[in-house]
Amino acid sequence: MQINNKDIIEKFFQESVKTKQNIKNDNFIGYLCSYIPEEILISGGLNAIRIKGDKESNLADGYMPINFCPYIKAVWEETYKKTNNLNPIVFATSCDGMKRLYDLFLNYKKDSHSFILDIPKKNDKISYEFFAGRLKKLFEFVKKISPDKEINEYDLIKSIEIINKKRYLLSELTKIYEADLINFISTSQYFDIIDLSLSTNNEIFNNELEIFLKNAKNTLDSDYSSLNRDNLLKNNQKIMVIGNYLNDKNFWDIFTESGIKVVSGDLCISSRYFDFQVELKNIIEYENKENFLKSNHEKYYENNIDNLLKIIAASYLKKPYCFRMASLNEKLETIKNKIITENIKAVIFASLKFCDNTLYFYPELKSELTKLNIPSLYLDIDYGNSSSGQLRTRIEAFCEMLF
Repeated sequence: MQINNKDIIEKFFQESVKTKQNIKNDNFIGYLCSYIPEEILISGGLNAIRIKGDKESNLADGYMPINFCPYIKAVWEETYKKTNNLNPIVFATSCDGMKRLYDLFLNYKKDSHSFILDIPKKNDKISYEFFAGRLKKLFEFVKKISPDKEINEYDLIKSIEIINKKRYLLSELTKIYEADLINFISTSQYFDIIDLSLSTNNEIFNNELEIFLKNAKNTLDSDYSSLNRDNLLKNNQKIMVIGNYLNDKNFWDIFTESGIKVVSGDLCISSRYFDFQVELKNIIEYENKENFLKSNHEKYYENNIDNLLKIIAASYLKKPYCFRMASLNEKLETIKNKIITENIKAVIFASLKFCDNTLYFYPELKSELTKLNIPSLYLDIDYGNSSSGQLRTRIEAFCEMLF
């Protein structure tokens, strides 16, 4: 049983959609990388929104080379046209293209509120300490632009709890989607829900996603009981998609309309976004909240903010690695393990054009996939303009060869 995407969104996520439509009018902060902690961005009463960019980049072509990241161009196109509605913005040193985008803001949008977060490429003690220091600067930036200027330790803890819950619920959604043998949730529906999670009020979204998950579990349990699971398993051929920031509905519709099951795989909006937690149990004296609130120990407050930021820093640097990170051997092992344990039949590696990070990683991945006898397809795509006809032909031909 499969309900169409419109039914899922309209039935279960009405308030999230309303918030998404109105959110850029007030209390909004944009960000551009999954390594930028949402917990910090929302701690002062702001809504954190992942900027998707404009599908057309005609204006951006006048500021950037032709052979430049299409996502960066799309973001510049949107922010240049609508800076008043897309301000403030947090950038990241995730790649050279993002640094050049920040340079454009410094030169052409001097009045905009912007911050760039330095992100280490290693996962070690020195990197944790450095990153925590930069997160302290980000925290101070958020305090300056927030409607609630007096952000304290417990505002940050509450924000961590909210984002932790969102990550947990998205992980549960992924488990249901990937184990769904009857396509109750299609590929398009799954990624539309994730896209909504990036661009609406987190508490409202969490509540609605929780209700949807309960409904999905009940429906699937009921439907599975009347079907032959052996036949379903036999016909459920899974393909993993690996890539960078693939957030184009047209791209995911190809798989849905072709009846191809996509495992969420390794993307900026899937495992690298939500497959981890910030461990609040490591917070010293968190349970002693009431006593803290009655006290006025500034040193205690500062130390605990620093401890929180250190834990956030470590959690984000240990999350599923981006292609930009130094320890890519661990990433290869993680992908290989998922292919084996999840019985993946093939891999599609979809990269935005001119992305050096993914181009460097693919040859290593291709070599490992060959050793595992796993077929793979490399797709070099535009952002927001996926040439869906050509992509559909290549994807369908690849799948016909497999199945």
